[in-house]
Amino acid sequence: GVPLDSISIVHGDTDKVQMGMGTYGSRSGAVGMSAVVKAMDKVEAKAKKIAAHLLEADEADIEIKDGNVRVAGTDKSLPWFQVA
Repeated sequence: GVPLDSISIVHGDTDKVQMGMGTYGSRSGAVGMSAVVKAMDKVEAKAKKIAAHLLEADEADIEIKDGNVRVAGTDKSLPWFQVA
């Protein structure tokens, strides 16, 4: 639910990682993307918990859409960056 233009992906940057061992073919995709998916699930769950508290709503009613975190079926919302 967050616009792609607000996301930065950095990989293979020697200013960030001083030593690496390469990608070993397709392993980097299988392992790396699985880690990204698990991390994003955790980020989404925590964002919903924080938003539920800020918006005084139940976590189950929180949805992330179009860069906003909102209570489904209402006009109560916060921009993603404010929840972050």
